[in-house]
Amino acid sequence: MAAASTTASVETAPDLVPTLGINGATLYGVRQRPGGTLWDMKVDYNLNFTTFDRTNQFAFQSWCDIWEQDSDDDDLVRRGKKVNVSPVNQSRTASFTISSSALDTELGGEEIYARCFVRNMETGSQPASYSTRIQISP
Repeated sequence: MAAASTTASVETAPDLVPTLGINGATLYGVRQRPGGTLWDMKVDYNLNFTTFDRTNQFAFQSWCDIWEQDSDDDDLVRRGKKVNVSPVNQSRTASFTISSSALDTELGGEEIYARCFVRNMETGSQPASYSTRIQISP
């Protein structure tokens, strides 16, 4: 009689699967500074790592970008700074100061949103989360 395998599988131990999540991206604090040439924005998001990620202590990077929605291709307004993060569940905040001219990508109002990322530097896995869109008039 063959011995039963003791190797964990996806079915028996789903928390061992090398996945991570990023969720809850919220763009807020969008306000135009007095004088009208600069805008301040903040983005809050959460990083959630599995037991596999925490056990193996992979290297991770995280960042957020600010985008403007268009009917064809969306416009990258500002790339956020990449930071190294440890694989522990955490909340993060990214802050941006952006000029009105950078935000003004089309005629009429602008629909601004954030895209937040976390990249596993070992595997290349890179999930993203999108915030809701905010209408502004730069």
